[in-house]
Amino acid sequence: MSTNPRFSTPPANATSKWPPLQSTPHSQGSGSHYSYQSEHQQEKYKPYLENDLEHTQTITFDEFLHDVLRLPAGWIDQNTELTDRIVDDEAFKAKVDAYRQPVTTERFRYPPFVTLANHVISEFDPVNKTKVKNKKIIQDFCFCQNDATYIQGSIAKRKLDVVGVQWDTVYGVSDRSSIDMNTGPIDVPFWWSEVDSFLEFKLDQKDLRVRSTSKPC
Repeated sequence: MSTNPRFSTPPANATSKWPPLQSTPHSQGSGSHYSYQSEHQQEKYKPYLENDLEHTQTITFDEFLHDVLRLPAGWIDQNTELTDRIVDDEAFKAKVDAYRQPVTTERFRYPPFVTLANHVISEFDPVNKTKVKNKKIIQDFCFCQNDATYIQGSIAKRKLDVVGVQWDTVYGVSDRSSIDMNTGPIDVPFWWSEVDSFLEFKLDQKDLRVRSTSKPC
């Protein structure tokens, strides 16, 4: 009988650059990194993140609207007048340009993304006269920077980069009502039960104004 309590699925390969982890389908990824508590430095964690990136999947914008914003199929076709107005607006273009500016680390991408995403959501405000299908569903949702604050409700210490939460989760809690979406809830952290979705950023290209020739990830 093996004396090693950690089994891998499939059986560990002696030539693999990743050590055997738990018996899970994705045992070489960061989600099953059993040594996280003692080996959480970047140089120790990098091989696991590389494995994550090798197995990423890209979803379409329609899938994002359905799975994250919970909008019904065909929502874009029902609201083309409004979406066209948003993308043609100078305020939207300026925020896209701000997101594409050169950065030295991925953390500098969080605030412009949050600003851009929440700007688009805010364009579905009732003061707009354009008829919008399922307007309230969108308005109840917002993005907020979370890094570098631990999510509460689990023994796992995770600092999600950006979270998608309900509007009341931020402004319906008195201690959070004055937080800046671009800095996050430092003193009153989010709980896992409050997080609808989250985004983890990986810096592949420091200047998005230049067209990349590398494989997207």
